[in-house]
Amino acid sequence: MSHELRTPLNGVIAISETLAGKQTTAKGRELAELIVSSGRLLERVLTDILDFSKIEAGEISLARDEFSMQRLVGGIAELHRASAQGKGLAFRWTVASEAEGRFAGDTVRITQVLSNLLSNAVKFTEAGEVALEVIAYGDEVRFQVSDTGIGFDEETGARLFRRFEQADASIRRRFGGTGLGLAISRSLIELMGGRIVVQSTPGRGSTFSVYVPLERLEGEAAEEGGDQAPVLDIAGCRVLVAEDHPTNQKVVELILESVGVSPTIVENGQQAIDLLKTERFDVVLMDMQMPELDGLSATIMLREYERETGAKRTPVIMLTANALDEHIRSSHEAGADLHLSKPIYAQALIESIMNAISAEPAAEAPSRAVA
Repeated sequence: MSHELRTPLNGVIAISETLAGKQTTAKGRELAELIVSSGRLLERVLTDILDFSKIEAGEISLARDEFSMQRLVGGIAELHRASAQGKGLAFRWTVASEAEGRFAGDTVRITQVLSNLLSNAVKFTEAGEVALEVIAYGDEVRFQVSDTGIGFDEETGARLFRRFEQADASIRRRFGGTGLGLAISRSLIELMGGRIVVQSTPGRGSTFSVYVPLERLEGEAAEEGGDQAPVLDIAGCRVLVAEDHPTNQKVVELILESVGVSPTIVENGQQAIDLLKTERFDVVLMDMQMPELDGLSATIMLREYERETGAKRTPVIMLTANALDEHIRSSHEAGADLHLSKPIYAQALIESIMNAISAEPAAEAPSRAVA
């Protein structure tokens, strides 16, 4: 179901983004951007439903990432600053001195939860401010998201964390959404051994406090920006695209051409392997499901060929509508460097190519999932 829904969504979102950028009139841009926003909303609904299905089936596994608290929180907060300021809201975030430093935990899931809470805070606040504050709280870290929005009463708060629940029907009509975000957030935090506590007053705002036991690591956090990869210009890079779906081929081609890259496109894994044995490419974008030879098998064959011949390692980005945890693990086991789920966003694709090309070559590079 994930694959069948994400594949057409990929075409709708990516091509409408390109279309929006080519409009010469305000009305044309408005119509194209409505298609983009509708596609993104549909993707959010799909992702929420799939996430909740995985949680119910017990298929969510937590990662252990080492991270700087300041950098993680700052990155999450800044993603929401523009939307808050666009509504005329004050926006601030702080990390208390005792919560600074290095920790270990699942950064993807922490980001997912805090992004959901911040998104809700901005959505339901018309005036005032939205704030994210982080403090150390005993053996836990408390992430607190507060706003001066519409708030809700105690009865509503008691059922907000149930699946498909929102404050009332008028909220659903006015703001949209699946009513799954808070249910997913609570489940993820409980999976980490933490909890979410909410306080709210109708008309005066809400405060969501997330308590998570996180492992504190020794040593100082790296300086901000100290380990950032250099910005790369990928114009002229040789990119091989293994993709059998015509719409997806066109999506990738449009995105890459916008940054000065003319990709070579083949329709299956066998054609990709045959070409890689005779030509050098800077990176391969590999679909997972293709006729004749699928992307996983082709990646395994490529790594075997490189080991046997001593050929330079070619970065592989698995570009696929298969977005579940087991698919990401399969990409890693096959030897892919990154796993990028469809629908494809132009910025995410370009950044992934930059990261793959700039990464230090390794015999067994870890595969990372890109949201």
